[in-house]
Amino acid sequence: MARIKNIKATTSETFADRYRHKISVYLEGDGDINMYGNYWFNDYLDRIEFKVPEKAGGCSMVIAKVWEERKIGVQAFGIVDRDSVQSKRLWDLVWETNDDAFSKAYPFGDYVRVTLYWELENYLIEPDAIETHLALHQQGRICRRRDEVIRDLLDHINALIPHAAVNAALHYQGSGDCGDGYTEAKPREDVETKIEYDHRTRLREDGWERYRDYINKVETFDYPDSSLEKRLTGLLRRIHGKALLARIKKAANIRDDITYHLGAAIKRSGAIPSELTGYIDEFLSISYVGQESGP
Repeated sequence: MARIKNIKATTSETFADRYRHKISVYLEGDGDINMYGNYWFNDYLDRIEFKVPEKAGGCSMVIAKVWEERKIGVQAFGIVDRDSVQSKRLWDLVWETNDDAFSKAYPFGDYVRVTLYWELENYLIEPDAIETHLALHQQGRICRRRDEVIRDLLDHINALIPHAAVNAALHYQGSGDCGDGYTEAKPREDVETKIEYDHRTRLREDGWERYRDYINKVETFDYPDSSLEKRLTGLLRRIHGKALLARIKKAANIRDDITYHLGAAIKRSGAIPSELTGYIDEFLSISYVGQESGP
């Protein structure tokens, strides 16, 4: 559970009146604002204002903005993607497979939540929503069974395990990352070969050792002896969702952006991730929070 405390307001009534009806929830970018505000939580807009920090997006600005506003008595909260723990080099959390331990870590303070999934796009990997969209795109074919769809998704995910590992290895040595490439619908062996060629001079010798170790670490998020559903949700905690969506589109020969089609389908089916709904409801349950120490 969150460590948020209710504290008596210390600001003037006039100032408090400005923020009485809505809380501020800061997100990392305009795409997040669109998904949260226009699709998944549009029925919360009388109580919540979803915002992006004025200066720039990203986890650092969300963290700073939440702290800045809470210092002056504004009910501000933040939600950042799991990939933020890699950008902040919090390696124990990058590789934490226990959801309870991860959720209780609060690396960015009491009022910023870190999602369990790697990035927003990972939450769009909802098998029924994806299959419905693909079937309509492919001349209205009959939808496959859910287990067939998940097996197909796991094949794509397996091919992207080296992609997640090399991104982490490059970030560890301070060389940025390799972006969301390697999205063509090729098997894992081809992805590994391309990575070895593309980064043959970019990764140091110890970086290649780390890359191979990180492949094993990404695979610890899989549960091969468990249900297909658990395997999928486990790996979505570590695989790059943007790259996965790109592979799905490539395989289906889709050129258009399917992000908001999937978001709308998830909303209609009532499959909005319970984790994210829990964060929003938790924020709303706080009547007032005064000045607190920063992260």
